[in-house]
Amino acid sequence: MIEKKRLALVTTVVAASAVLELLPLKLFFPLLPYLTFDIGEVPIFFLVFYDGITDGAIASILLTVLLFIFGTFVPIGPLLKGAAVISGIIGAWAGMKVRRSAYISFVLSTLLRVIAMTAFNYVLIEYFVPGFLLFLPKYINFMSPIVAVIVLTAFFNILQNIISFVPAYAAWARFRTT
Repeated sequence: MIEKKRLALVTTVVAASAVLELLPLKLFFPLLPYLTFDIGEVPIFFLVFYDGITDGAIASILLTVLLFIFGTFVPIGPLLKGAAVISGIIGAWAGMKVRRSAYISFVLSTLLRVIAMTAFNYVLIEYFVPGFLLFLPKYINFMSPIVAVIVLTAFFNILQNIISFVPAYAAWARFRTT
């Protein structure tokens, strides 16, 4: 059974993440405008550094559930957001556990997120919404539409992981030294 202090911490982090996700503080990724940068993952990454993967995973799942209720582009948006956060925090945690290195943690976090989201996006586009690619050729005509979406989505996920990881790690490092 989860103790009261941990429960309070996880619910506070989920609430903070949900508020940050739902506030109109998003920036559209100009190359694929359906993707948006946000800071809603920062509290969950902080929780992983502070308290470990279990609480971070619980917070990620709870945030995904809340996005099913209050988010946009349901069910695809919340599922992909959940997969992105979970993959990112697993990589961040593994890097801290194995090497205690922010650099290794960031690289693993980013790599796992990009691999997971590339796979999810490929399956989604190829098998569930193949007509989605029809709007791309007029914007991106230097490669096949599926390759363009996968490459640009990977680039987006690298940038989003920087936005999520760096402030969370910096806050945790500062918090740890006080």
